[in-house]
Amino acid sequence: MRHIAIALVILSLAGEHVAAQRPDTTGFVHAAAKSPASVRRNAKREAEQRRRRVDFLSARALSPNAAFVGKPKPLWGATMLTSGDEQTIYLLQRRTVSSEPEVHARWDDLVMIRSGDGAIQLGDSLAGSRYRAPGERIGGVLVNLQEIVVHGGDIVRIPAAVPHAFIVSGTVPLTYLVIKQRRQELPIRWFGDPK
Repeated sequence: MRHIAIALVILSLAGEHVAAQRPDTTGFVHAAAKSPASVRRNAKREAEQRRRRVDFLSARALSPNAAFVGKPKPLWGATMLTSGDEQTIYLLQRRTVSSEPEVHARWDDLVMIRSGDGAIQLGDSLAGSRYRAPGERIGGVLVNLQEIVVHGGDIVRIPAAVPHAFIVSGTVPLTYLVIKQRRQELPIRWFGDPK
């Protein structure tokens, strides 16, 4: 009987020693035990927090003489800012030559002309264009062409799926800010070139 009692004490002490050396996995077990409903609630909460973030572009960042980290001049044509929910993109453009026609299936373009003179050509459709990305086509010819003459200070909204091109007139570059707003309810019309 005495041998059994000693064995039980030894096993008990050994068990405590092993338990003390084990890593704490309570957080892991808790994370793994989350229900799908809890995961969905957390994802919705995170998406709502991203949606509520304020977008800010300072006038200094938009200045033609702005100094960017590692780059002495503005990032013309590059994305300056993407909103937290990735539904809005801000681009600063400077054109010395006219653009090719383009069309976006799901993006409204709000164009704010900063300087220069030119025009925005619009059409009902885009004939002979080529695939650029899902929902994006470029090139070709605008069908049923209309033109809006623009000057510094003008604002134009180009709805999604309206083909358009930017035309530079004169020798002064046309500079403008484009705020692209995603329209989720619209279908992506073009997935690639037909074979």
